[in-house]
Amino acid sequence: MPSQRGDEMRLRQKVQESARKAQVAIPLVRSGALESPSQQVFNEPILADQVEQDECAVYTPETPLGSFVEMRRNDLLQEGIVIGSGFMDRQWKLAVITKDGEQWLPLKDDVFFSIPSIISSDLATRCGIQPVPETPTQLNARVEVLKRFRKVEREVENAMVDLSRKLVSVYEAVRAKDPDAWAEVTVSEIAKMFYKNPTAIEIFATHKLLMNNSARFVAAAAYQANQILRIRPLNHVKDLNQVQEWVRGRDPVVKEFLTKAKKVAKVQKTLTESSVKEGPSSEPAKHSWTEADKTIIRFLVASLRHGRSIQPDPYTVSLGSILKGFYGLSDIIHIDDVVQKLLVDIGVFTPWQDLIIIEPSNKLDLETRPAVLKEREEGIIRALVNSKNPVPIHPDDFYATDPMESVRHDWGNMPVYVIDDACAEELDDGISIEQIPSEPGNTWVHIHVADPASLIPPTNALAQKASRQFESWYMLPKSFPLFPSALTHHPTHGLSLGIRSRNGSPDRVMTFSAKVDSAGNILDQQVRAGLIRNVQILNYDAVDAALALPTAEVEYPFGNGVERGTFNPLAPEVLKDLRIFKEIADAQRRQRLARNWFSFDRKNGYVERVNEMPTDVGAQIDTPLHHRGFPNLRYKVDELCLQAEYGSRAIIAEMMKLSCRAASRWCLGKNIPVLRRSSDPMVPVSEEAIDKLLNVRDEVGYVPEAGFLDLIMFAPSARYTLLPEKHFGLGVPEGEGYVRVTSPLRRYGDIVVHWQIQHALLAEKGLSLPGKVGSGPRFSSEWMEEFGGAMALADQHIKGTGRRHKRYWALSYIKRWQELFANGRNRELWPKDAEGRPIEDPLENLNGYVVTMPVINKLTHAMQVQVVLPRLGLKEIVGNVPSHVSTSAHVGTYLPVKVKDINLGVKPVMTLEYDKSQVR
Repeated sequence: MPSQRGDEMRLRQKVQESARKAQVAIPLVRSGALESPSQQVFNEPILADQVEQDECAVYTPETPLGSFVEMRRNDLLQEGIVIGSGFMDRQWKLAVITKDGEQWLPLKDDVFFSIPSIISSDLATRCGIQPVPETPTQLNARVEVLKRFRKVEREVENAMVDLSRKLVSVYEAVRAKDPDAWAEVTVSEIAKMFYKNPTAIEIFATHKLLMNNSARFVAAAAYQANQILRIRPLNHVKDLNQVQEWVRGRDPVVKEFLTKAKKVAKVQKTLTESSVKEGPSSEPAKHSWTEADKTIIRFLVASLRHGRSIQPDPYTVSLGSILKGFYGLSDIIHIDDVVQKLLVDIGVFTPWQDLIIIEPSNKLDLETRPAVLKEREEGIIRALVNSKNPVPIHPDDFYATDPMESVRHDWGNMPVYVIDDACAEELDDGISIEQIPSEPGNTWVHIHVADPASLIPPTNALAQKASRQFESWYMLPKSFPLFPSALTHHPTHGLSLGIRSRNGSPDRVMTFSAKVDSAGNILDQQVRAGLIRNVQILNYDAVDAALALPTAEVEYPFGNGVERGTFNPLAPEVLKDLRIFKEIADAQRRQRLARNWFSFDRKNGYVERVNEMPTDVGAQIDTPLHHRGFPNLRYKVDELCLQAEYGSRAIIAEMMKLSCRAASRWCLGKNIPVLRRSSDPMVPVSEEAIDKLLNVRDEVGYVPEAGFLDLIMFAPSARYTLLPEKHFGLGVPEGEGYVRVTSPLRRYGDIVVHWQIQHALLAEKGLSLPGKVGSGPRFSSEWMEEFGGAMALADQHIKGTGRRHKRYWALSYIKRWQELFANGRNRELWPKDAEGRPIEDPLENLNGYVVTMPVINKLTHAMQVQVVLPRLGLKEIVGNVPSHVSTSAHVGTYLPVKVKDINLGVKPVMTLEYDKSQVR
């Protein structure tokens, strides 16, 4: 056995060796330095929209000093102990000592597992945060850290030996009984199968074992926060093992599949080339697949999921062999892009298949069969009619009668203006104005919000489904509403505003009222259950035209633009009310600007469909098809500030903010626990930067991102809290709070607040909701706190998925443009401007401004930087940046670029390269 003294000598040598390496490393400080460990540590992701290259940013718990952590490093997991944290390169990072004595600086969101208090915070502080120990005290402290590290490492290894023998039986115990269904389990739940009261070390050992078995256990998107593993379906595992066996054994079934697939692809290619002018359609194919073919195709389809890069992909080796055999490629970097191409080429996927929609982790209802959908609608209607029980118990039960009927305020014939897009699928808010003759200058603004909580109890199956989906998903091919249209648009029970009143019954609403003065101050607030009868539905464009308001100037870089329509004039009394709303909205904006609010403006590019797309989704294996044509799509670019701060959209946005502030103030006054959205101000690089940012704001508070992004060191993300904290992003002051209540038809969190408020309104009258027993709120503070964590994870998953979805279709559009007009082909289809002249190629002479510091690509070892392309409204990576350019590529610098590659798949990405031909 080596002596303790010998161990310490070796540890000391490791620390000193890592120090020597650090002396020739890139300097730590560029724009902001690592601060002392006593500095405040924020609890949000770093610039969430900049972490989308690999996976969406996720909420992570705090990682205090002295924690033993497992981190992502170059797509591998490595352990370390946290000795500090602070700003560096405009991001919040941790200072971590690894087992080799090396210091590493990961993002806080790269931590996948954490065990707090492995060492004391005092020992962590004594290590210092410099790359090189500067004193004997720091060197000795790091040696002590490595001793503790080795002890933890041995404990984990010993625990893993016992667990590895039981892995197969664990999978069989926790997988879904449906062999085609995914299941979920937490690491702690599996650890408890092995240990009665597992320690942190034993849970970590379980985590390591499961993460190394990605053929069966797959880390969920928010694994850092919830430690949830998704369990691969049994049939997926069988297909995976079978294809691996065929590929390794060079079984002839793989070659036979490839031979047939190439013939099928040749037919599909001919159909694609001959139908470029057609809309999308499909037709039966003449070929069929053998059972072995179907196994390989199912394997290919199953490989297309958004996995975590820190787990080995069990599909990669076999995929590489199949794809190289089909396309003859020598090297494949973006495997998912090539898999998608193969499946499109052989007709399994349509050319317009949306890979994001069919991703299993999104848990969207992909049913499209008319008979099944009709049966579902009929079942909902039967349940509505048959719900007679005064206390809903069964999952099919709705409220038999309106539980708020006795306390509803009837708004009579007061006009309620519902203003939305002409194509809006459900209408969930309307606004009214009530002037106060006895108080000149003061006005009541009433925001009437659809009231699904008057019909749907929390126990209803539709409510439970909504709790899993969390929001309506508006995807390009189709939408996935939170509640089915059979309910929202039912002629008698319809929840969308205007449905019931149009059919002779008042619409049930929850009304959030704010009394404001001419300066925009909130003087009073009220919340009531209400009935509205005079619902007037308008659309944004009509209101903008009637009030002659400036609107968002939309650009169409690829042509196919839309002319603004003409609208019938609005009645004088309507115009009078709308002008008052505009005055109140303007006063709210002035209030926000007076609180030193600002936001960055950026171009935003996205694709929309011109007409309906086919609704069938997923792989067509048992009934082979060939596909023709492509949907008619339109590429748009607008500005964030024009969307949010101009025209009638800005008026409605301000009214909705008023209602959410009024709801928070009202709940605060009555001590009702509700979740509030909160955010802190951006952190500038200096005091002078604050003045500079405020001085360059335009009249609505926006700052051009390109010229001033480098003045911000850190941008905290929003969070959920029970406290009435400020929301800098919306200009809500400290002590008031902001509660989302305006979209209960689209956000599950909003309907939860409605249930909470309705119970409080009834309790004031000595009443209660059916089935609610005992005193206190409908949902306790503890329940709300836990729900807030779940909602934060759901928010970020949906936002991250939404970014990938938007990117997928934008890049798909650009790639199709390139392929359609490659080598001068199809020039008759090239778009023309209003004068009939061909438009300029939007991909020529591209420029983008830098938004991140240059970094070295871990695969190519070349310098790369991220830029925003204003013409396309996209944020993309420029690879292989010349050294003379990267040294001067500061945040905000413009670079001439050109498109190098576009890869779709489940992680769509466009790679740009520096275009020296534009440099004169």
